[in-house]
Amino acid sequence: MDKIYNTLKQNIEQANSAFIQEVRRQQPRNMSQFIQMPVTPFSNIHNIIISKEEKVLFSADFEGIDPDLSWSENYILDRRSNPLDVMYFSSEKIHTTRSITKSIVGILLINALKASKNGLTVTSRISDVFPELNDYRSVIRISDVLNMAIPMHWDEWNLPYNDPDNPEYRMVVSKNPYLYSLEKLRDYLIEDGLCPDEYKKIVGEKSRYNSCMTALSASMIERLTGKDLEHYAKEVIFEPMKIDYIWDRLKYSGLASFSSGLRLSPNGMLKIAQSLLRDWLSNKDEKEAQDPLSLMRRFCVGTQGLYKSCYGLHAWLVDLNFAERKGTFRIVLFTGVGGNVVAILPEEQLIYVITGGNYTKLSVINTSPYSSIVKDFILPGCGLTTI
Repeated sequence: MDKIYNTLKQNIEQANSAFIQEVRRQQPRNMSQFIQMPVTPFSNIHNIIISKEEKVLFSADFEGIDPDLSWSENYILDRRSNPLDVMYFSSEKIHTTRSITKSIVGILLINALKASKNGLTVTSRISDVFPELNDYRSVIRISDVLNMAIPMHWDEWNLPYNDPDNPEYRMVVSKNPYLYSLEKLRDYLIEDGLCPDEYKKIVGEKSRYNSCMTALSASMIERLTGKDLEHYAKEVIFEPMKIDYIWDRLKYSGLASFSSGLRLSPNGMLKIAQSLLRDWLSNKDEKEAQDPLSLMRRFCVGTQGLYKSCYGLHAWLVDLNFAERKGTFRIVLFTGVGGNVVAILPEEQLIYVITGGNYTKLSVINTSPYSSIVKDFILPGCGLTTI
């Protein structure tokens, strides 16, 4: 086991060193030039932590370059460092999580529903939270929103996120993204003009990535709790678990950046995952359980487009089949662009946290942590060997 992890560490250190040298040689002037630089599956990794049954099996921190949000063309600015500075990424140091933020919002909404006094659940209609939608006879459920399973016109993948024509960009620079997201949902209901029976045929069947749904989820949290998203998160997660965090706020609305603005340390991410796993383990009958992991695994739908997997209440779910073992293992993944991952294998009591930089093409970012690192190093190191 130690040999496997040591080999992984050496591979990442060598790749990061080679990438740093290449950046210093080329001196890219903007993010567009930066993301064209050649990378390997290991050259954007900042931290890795592997935990099994509450015991940390492996933890490693690395040096790297992460321009992230520092260049001026990005719509959330962070000018505290030069984009090309070499940094040491301590597992105690706060790190951008990107779309892991969405999964935390999903967990918070599940908690707000459980704590509400009106008996709402993830299967309740969204109009129970937004009564202004009652006139549209919508059968959309809260779970449909959390699963991004509403087939509205919203394509945020084919344009850069800092492109003014990207729908996610237009939403976050609006005066009030919560109202903007609700208006977009209302437009969808008006344009389709379908009766409830027809809605049932299309809503909730397939997930398609849609940050508008995260804005609606954050808005529901505030309506259910009467509290600002960040302060509710502080009360429910960060203070009880003693986790330091930064939550970036959007420039125009001042709202906490619900889609990608949460920054946590890798150790903080591990604490959240361990808490979710403990809740799951305490429930003997998962079919009746209301903890987030059970709900995510139970209320999930297939994805449309990018991945052959499931999406469950703002989390990715991937099934693994091992040649040496009977049955399927389901991973619950919280992911963010750049290679940021919090993964939980409940049956194995296994958690791994990976943080990475946003300096490569999407195809490499999204595949490298799962294939080269997870398949060849993390899973074998934990006794799960051949997929």
